[in-house]
Amino acid sequence: MVVDKVASTAVLGVCGTLGFHETGKQIHCHALKSGFLSDLGALSIWSKMEKAGIKPDIVTFVLIISAYRHTNSNLVDHCQNLFLSMKTIYHIDPTVEHYTSLVGVLGYWGLLDEAEEMINKMPIQPEASVWRALLDACRIHSNKKIGNELQSIYLP
Repeated sequence: MVVDKVASTAVLGVCGTLGFHETGKQIHCHALKSGFLSDLGALSIWSKMEKAGIKPDIVTFVLIISAYRHTNSNLVDHCQNLFLSMKTIYHIDPTVEHYTSLVGVLGYWGLLDEAEEMINKMPIQPEASVWRALLDACRIHSNKKIGNELQSIYLP
């Protein structure tokens, strides 16, 4: 079976429609690694979706929020506004996957304290994936202070 740009895009659309979140993430990662998509392309597609009035779903938000981590410029404010718009504009309650993605973006850009504060204020119980995103960011930025605090609290 040949998986090309067209097939990847079609499968991503089906995953979003059917709610296959994990499969959609895997296809997205494969498409990125294969060079079929770029995260900047994802942001461009998001912009076109907004202009066309296409309502995003839960999977779309996970993918677009994650895309902000891989841009060459710091667009954290745009990402945070998108995250907030999920509830205020699109009436979608953020899931753990959305919080994990946003923590990954904040952490990537070195906003570790802000990421930790967001986790502490989550209206849902943070899962291991959220803490892992923060710990990964601590490792990337050599922030032993937060990393050690989290380790002492969650890995006694």
